[in-house]
Amino acid sequence: MSTATATAPTLATGEPYLSVKECAALLGCNSITIRRALHRGSIKSVRVGSLYRISPQAVKNYLVAGNDPTTQIDPNLERTN
Repeated sequence: MSTATATAPTLATGEPYLSVKECAALLGCNSITIRRALHRGSIKSVRVGSLYRISPQAVKNYLVAGNDPTTQIDPNLERTN
């Protein structure tokens, strides 16, 4: 009887892809912020089934583009007084 062990998907360079939760922890923000950035196309990712996987280079590109996930506000929110 053999048991298969699950390994994280890796890039050709050997770097592992990040999950949404890991990316959020790395950037110091909430995973919902990362999901919004993924849906906007601000962070490039691949889908593995229903899961998003993000390369470390995509995170670097996101930051180099001037994005700061800790200060982003959803522009679709309306201000109420």
